[in-house]
Amino acid sequence: MPRRNIFLPTLCIVLLVAVWTFRLPNASSYPYPSKDWFESKSSSSSSSSSSSSSSSPPPPPPVEPLSSPSSSSTSSSSALHPPSPQTQQSSSPPAHLSSNPGNDVDLSQPDAPFVGWPLKRLCDETIWVEGLVYICDNNSGGIGNIRNYIQTCIRYALEAGATGLTIPRIRKRNEKDLADLFTDFLPFSYMFDEQHFRDAFNKNCPQITLYDNVADIPGAGKSPKISNITPKDFGNRESCDPWDQNRHTDRFGQTFRRWLKNEKHGHAPTKEHPRLVRFNWGVLFDWQIYRDGPELAATFGGILKLNDKFLQLGKKTLEKMHAFARADGSKDGAFLGIHLRTESDALGFWPHYDSQSEAYMNEAKKRGYQTAYLATGNQTEAEKFMDAAIEMAQMKVVTKIDLLSDNELDELDELSWDQQGLIDYVVLLGSEFFVGVQPSSFSVHVAMKRHLKTSGLYTRPYKVGTEGDGLSYIVGKFDKYWANWLFLWDEAREQRHHICIIHSKESNSIVMSLITLSNLERITAARLAERLLATDVTNTTASGQAVENSIAIVDVRDDDYIGGHIRTSLHFPSRSLEATMPTLLRKLADKETVVFHCALSQQRGPSAALRYLRAREADATTTQANGKENGSEEKKKKKQQQQQKVYVLDRGFTGWQEVYGTDERLTEGYRKELWEDY
Repeated sequence: MPRRNIFLPTLCIVLLVAVWTFRLPNASSYPYPSKDWFESKSSSSSSSSSSSSSSSPPPPPPVEPLSSPSSSSTSSSSALHPPSPQTQQSSSPPAHLSSNPGNDVDLSQPDAPFVGWPLKRLCDETIWVEGLVYICDNNSGGIGNIRNYIQTCIRYALEAGATGLTIPRIRKRNEKDLADLFTDFLPFSYMFDEQHFRDAFNKNCPQITLYDNVADIPGAGKSPKISNITPKDFGNRESCDPWDQNRHTDRFGQTFRRWLKNEKHGHAPTKEHPRLVRFNWGVLFDWQIYRDGPELAATFGGILKLNDKFLQLGKKTLEKMHAFARADGSKDGAFLGIHLRTESDALGFWPHYDSQSEAYMNEAKKRGYQTAYLATGNQTEAEKFMDAAIEMAQMKVVTKIDLLSDNELDELDELSWDQQGLIDYVVLLGSEFFVGVQPSSFSVHVAMKRHLKTSGLYTRPYKVGTEGDGLSYIVGKFDKYWANWLFLWDEAREQRHHICIIHSKESNSIVMSLITLSNLERITAARLAERLLATDVTNTTASGQAVENSIAIVDVRDDDYIGGHIRTSLHFPSRSLEATMPTLLRKLADKETVVFHCALSQQRGPSAALRYLRAREADATTTQANGKENGSEEKKKKKQQQQQKVYVLDRGFTGWQEVYGTDERLTEGYRKELWEDY
């Protein structure tokens, strides 16, 4: 039997394998985007600098400090921990992960060196749009909210392909009224290290140009037009919850660029004629970080490093806290870190002092702590907590004020309320165990930052509502994802945007509401007072019969429902609005105008208005689908809904009482003495 010639088949197989091998792209190489940035695929490089970076790049480089040598010397983790083998060991990632680039860095430290290769990888993948500039300054609140807003805005900017960013400004809170989040804009250095931010992008994402301010953008002009957008408008989200995150972030870039190229929305960006974009207020916790992979999720926050003066004062406080703990009997200087969130701007449905203090005491006794550091802006309740800790847990509790010297206290006094919170932030990161409260974004951020100690670059998600990592415990309710604000843990920023899509079983109709918190109409106190006085409490028909006022005012304040209220207003506390919404719908069904408000109309009031609009639409759709009303009644109800105007009272009852508190025609139960120091 003749031998079969297997040489040619073997040769063919070898050649096919070779061709297949050489056609595979380098895993670390990503092409520069095409000139036609609208297309989803990119082509060859459009610049020499990008060509050199995309051809056979080296593996992720070792981590190097972005700051000068003098500042990097202060970045060692030993400065944040007492010199004990146990503590040093716990602050390092597991040995089997340390060989990965950047994973020998303790990312849980507030001054950890920036691990830039995940950002570089993202920028190498990006389809860039020349002339597109993002302005990430529409932020507000404390360190948790400020950080999350800036990071979310920049992450969207990278997905969109923005080739320009303005250095973010920071909105300062009112020192006399902590719930007033909208005062002056301050520079980036108000909280963060600007040079560190610049170095992070210059070294790892040079495709982006950083501008000091809008006026420095070439071609923008003296009064540039800025497009205000809401990212979730560019995604098809099948949910009716107004706080639902953007579940299509991976599609945002292409959808946004398609919108950008449409002449209906303005000119397409070019180098000579840039296009400026700013987010509407409220884009927080909107980007689910698990989509970016653990490396970027663990390191992206490193672009925002605290200003060095806060780091230095924080380290001094931490060192003195370790010394205090050792003097009290802790060999390693270990202590319990506590965040007590009971300041005046805390929302009514958050755990109150008693709930927080009881849970914190239980943790202290269970773990045997003798010393604790307390972070709070409420000095009265700080003293109350200290006394209770000695009595209930035999534990000594101190604050930064108790630890710092006179000169250091003078330095602390020069800082704003939120800046002083940064000192607490550094100390709490250095505690052996931390207890905080849900849903404070400050507590959540501290717990998640500490969680990076477990596995570094490859840290798995925090197990919410548990003590899974053995480093932190958060007090609060964890039963309902939205009502209990569990979305904070996804780093998916709370955008408070509503695209409600309801499919009825019988008609398969779709109702869509494009109302967002940012475009809810507002009414001034003067305009509302004018309308109330014009209509009075009741009007009369031609026959003299009394009819109800066509305006309804809904006050959604919770425990702060004191000191008076607008005459004829309805009180529906925000914390129980879900249960009372059917009643509210019935009461408001025949009103021409509905006005919602809380104390300041910044959070609860707008949110209640949005929830009402959502429920009103859902009720109308359900009624239609179930055929509960005849044709004429259904048309009448639909017409009433279309004609009903829903407003939010600008500045809430606080602003109202300043002008009309003593006017008995407009305000009832007013107690002036309660508002004198407000």
